[in-house]
Amino acid sequence: MGVPLKGLATQDLMEVLLVSRTALECNTVDELISELLRHLEGIFKTGNSNFFFSRHLAQALNLDRAITRGIDDKFITRFREYYHRQDPFLSGLSSHRTNVLTTEQLIAFKDLTRCEYYNDFLKPQSIHFQMSIFLRNEQQVFGILSLFRPKNARNFSSMDQAKAELMAPYLAKALEKNMISHKMIEQKSFIDSIVASLPYKGIMVMDASLDPIYQDENAVRIMSNLNKTRKPGETSFKPLPEEIYLRCRGLLSSAQQENISEPRQHQFDLVPPGGEQKVSVHLRLITQRGKNPLLLLCLNPEKRLLSLSKQSNKYGLTRREIEVVSLLSEGLTNKRIGRKLFISEYTVENHLRSIYRKVGVKNRTSLVHRLIQQTSTDNWLTHSSLLN
Repeated sequence: MGVPLKGLATQDLMEVLLVSRTALECNTVDELISELLRHLEGIFKTGNSNFFFSRHLAQALNLDRAITRGIDDKFITRFREYYHRQDPFLSGLSSHRTNVLTTEQLIAFKDLTRCEYYNDFLKPQSIHFQMSIFLRNEQQVFGILSLFRPKNARNFSSMDQAKAELMAPYLAKALEKNMISHKMIEQKSFIDSIVASLPYKGIMVMDASLDPIYQDENAVRIMSNLNKTRKPGETSFKPLPEEIYLRCRGLLSSAQQENISEPRQHQFDLVPPGGEQKVSVHLRLITQRGKNPLLLLCLNPEKRLLSLSKQSNKYGLTRREIEVVSLLSEGLTNKRIGRKLFISEYTVENHLRSIYRKVGVKNRTSLVHRLIQQTSTDNWLTHSSLLN
């Protein structure tokens, strides 16, 4: 149905503008639907209303997810259990060409009033006239917003339909925006919960343009601290250290040249000039067939590296052995140390035997006392597992 704009009064257009603007200002899906139902009931002079969400990636309603006004819960339960099968508005959900439908466009009132759906379900609710607004884009229906009037009220007019038709695309766009935002928040929460269980202090994901598409709070803090080491007056549009960009470009370049499908990775350290804290970086290239590659950055800041190195130099420990000792001091098992350094547990045991021999000790307890407790001035050894 075309929208006869010339037939709409100034007041009608103002109401369309008000509802559209209200919808765009809402921050959550539930707030949006509740506000829409409230405003539309006033505009179209209806007594009650509801909204059923559709199922994602399916042209069917999600009968378990509804927001209602003025409708008893027992009728919603009956609708879910049985009467949705007889609702003429739900037949051919994806085949309706218009965004707005009224009862008489689907079934003659004389036929409606003879059927079970009307007499046992609609009539007890004093529902006679119905106008439904289908909120959708070109690919899917997001949900159906329905407004109801009793038999003693007037039917929905062509002007009512025209006004609702004019509102529909704006309301659909506002709903889609809020649904996408809600989905992104859920996804980030889910990713954060997974990241929290990983053996890294910070996680960052970048796209092929080297723009971050995900970073947890720790990653933001670590990168901010690294950028504080820039010289006074030095400016840069790059939020990450140059070393990271160079490594990322190298991985992307090798992936394009060799057409690899398996992940590639680098491990390296960032040590700010004049700092005593290094950041261990594990960079991983993730490629999927037919999709742009992603770059995963796993960050682990390690304090007091230099003081530990100085204490260890007199024993002739290698850099890798110092890293093993540093992780040992955090209470990590051999297996977890291996995971962090991307080496086998067997290799970790070999490193420990070498460390024991060079330092002149026989077990972890002696190593802790000899290397770490003597080096630490701020009591950073707190894990009792080292003493077991």
